Amino acid sequence: MYYPDPAAALGKLARVTRRDGIIAFQELDIRGATAFSPAPLMAKCVGWIGSVLQEAGANIHMGTRLHASFVAAGLPAPTLRLDTAIGAGRGHPAYAAMSHLVRTVLPQLERLGLATMAEMQIESLRDRLEEEVAASGGVITMPALIGAWSRIP
Repeated sequence: MYYPDPAAALGKLARVTRRDGIIAFQELDIRGATAFSPAPLMAKCVGWIGSVLQEAGANIHMGTRLHASFVAAGLPAPTLRLDTAIGAGRGHPAYAAMSHLVRTVLPQLERLGLATMAEMQIESLRDRLEEEVAASGGVITMPALIGAWSRIP
């Protein structure tokens, strides 16, 4: 997600990987993080994290572009997999995980003028996420992890 030309990077790896060796990558897809029923605070958190990743030069869509990158590098089409944690109700660890992710990018959010500490209310963010999702009877999903692997012919 941070390489300017992922296909070129995969091609270089393929040249130094032995025959029948495996090239594998896993990328974060922040868009996979959401809540069902709609949860505006969760959507705001995902937007904040995605904005910081993009500002840092990350391709936040790289997970869904792994297949095309492998093929462009001359590798066989990769096997793909998507994994994420999903939870519901009160006490699920996803609320804390999401609030920790936001806390991690807090300095960059403030530096970029995207959000302030006061707006985020970081100390109560976990509880507010939990209340918003649990009160609606919804579920929360964490960012998706998209993996791709291919064997060198």
